[in-house]
Amino acid sequence: MKSAATSGVVTGAPLERLASHTAFGVMATAAAGAVLHRLPAERAAAAVAIAGSYAGGLFSNFGSMMKGYHAGMAARGGLEARG
Repeated sequence: MKSAATSGVVTGAPLERLASHTAFGVMATAAAGAVLHRLPAERAAAAVAIAGSYAGGLFSNFGSMMKGYHAGMAARGGLEARG
């Protein structure tokens, strides 16, 4: 959980702006994967930030290239929900 507690440092998002029940789990898993795969710091930070977007988006991604990704993930979620 140390990686979850420091997710705000990596992504630049204040911890109070992250939904802990969704963002921390996926971001901590991405951080653990980055360590296991020995990713360079820049790639590890990108992986953790993208993982935050998987969990519903981060305010720090506003205006970035992740906007289109969020729309695609929303469509995917809708299709998966219908079964």
